[in-house]
Amino acid sequence: MSSNWGSGLLEVLFVLTNSSSVRILRQLTKGNLSAHEDLNRSTKKASTPGGSNLSAVKNGRRTGDLSGSRGRDGPATFNGNFTIPLAALGPNSPAASTGRSRPPSSGNFDHGNSTWPPANSGLLSASKLRTPSSRPSTLTPTSTRPRGNKSLASTVASPVGSPAASSTATPELPCIQHGSKSVGGVAPGFSKENQDDYFVIPDRKNPKDFYAGVMDGHGMQGKKVSGFIKDKLMSSDVKDKLMSTKGSSSITGPDDPSEVLNWAFLKTQSELKRSGIDCRESGSTTVACIRKGDQLWAANVGDSRCVLARMDGNNLKAVAMSRDHKPRRKDEMERILKSNGHVEPSRAMGGRFVGPARVWAVKQQVGGLAVSRAIGDTNLNCAGVIPNPEVLVEKIGRNDKMVILASDGVWEHLSNQDAVDIAKIHADDPKRASDLIVQKARDAWNNERIGYRDDITAVVVKLD
Repeated sequence: MSSNWGSGLLEVLFVLTNSSSVRILRQLTKGNLSAHEDLNRSTKKASTPGGSNLSAVKNGRRTGDLSGSRGRDGPATFNGNFTIPLAALGPNSPAASTGRSRPPSSGNFDHGNSTWPPANSGLLSASKLRTPSSRPSTLTPTSTRPRGNKSLASTVASPVGSPAASSTATPELPCIQHGSKSVGGVAPGFSKENQDDYFVIPDRKNPKDFYAGVMDGHGMQGKKVSGFIKDKLMSSDVKDKLMSTKGSSSITGPDDPSEVLNWAFLKTQSELKRSGIDCRESGSTTVACIRKGDQLWAANVGDSRCVLARMDGNNLKAVAMSRDHKPRRKDEMERILKSNGHVEPSRAMGGRFVGPARVWAVKQQVGGLAVSRAIGDTNLNCAGVIPNPEVLVEKIGRNDKMVILASDGVWEHLSNQDAVDIAKIHADDPKRASDLIVQKARDAWNNERIGYRDDITAVVVKLD
């Protein structure tokens, strides 16, 4: 479906005859409404200027303001992610570009493990999991390309064959436990593919260390874009650099994981533009995190999120490891306006504003992206939409129990704390925890009773 408001309206007139028409219309206006775009859901795609909201180093850790909205930004919304979740262990794996078949259009995948993967597979990847917490975490947007060429090729190997691949093999070493679940969305009158994707890569040499990510595509080519991003972030050059970095938040330069993550995002954007995928009006949010020893780094663009679950007394508290990039966030809006972009919601018939604030290159004509940072969406780079990630780093210890990564299909209805509270029910079983997070989010979408549900992906990694 075209994202152009005029033509898009004609295609959805059929929904305007029932009592839910106004709410459905609001959903339709929450995605990227640019010229060749599909239905694009609520608040997606954002990015932060190379150094926004930085604060001083305190107690050896970079810190930043992690304030932000929690839970829903309003009623359920159309997201334009009409593509199938490129399964992290299948079609969207690095081998996908060689012509492997893609998963069925239902796009529902799940994966979990409690032990190390089979001996011939150093990589466990899964296909498909967002709300900021009130606790500040360390914020470090970076832009320096790392130097040097350290490599730990043996740290990870090729991905397991398919999402159904399970973890029944005898482990080589103790390893992180993790689980994941992804469910494709639905849209009234349309065949909606799951455009979410994800991966989880344990480090063989350091069993507690891992590298994970979640992508949430949008636009006509959103499925291809999210799969491309996963392949590039899982590529050997990126993995080798990340796995060989030093696990210290005080290190800067080529040994700093935040620098490597920043470089990886920008490299992926550059290669996407040369890939042949039409990413002018399609893109993806991305959140990726890496644990090295007692440090956890998380990088994001857009509104997919990373949340750390930390014991505080007898309670498990959510610590935000990412901040949503939304056009109305003060620093994001300043960058957009300086780039001659525009920020305002979409307009319905009669000129009434509907839905969230969006980024436009030309008001109501070119743009309509509900996030201020994304990989892809090149038509809006001139309007201030950038692929540069914000990177947060947090020192972790025995009170830190799990990490949750999720697409905004989760965060549209659940707060960071909601997700942690749900995961706590199955604290010793991350697979069941990820399943339950997705189920609760799915139930909340279905309770909207408007016929639309976004793609929903959750990844849970147990830390202890």
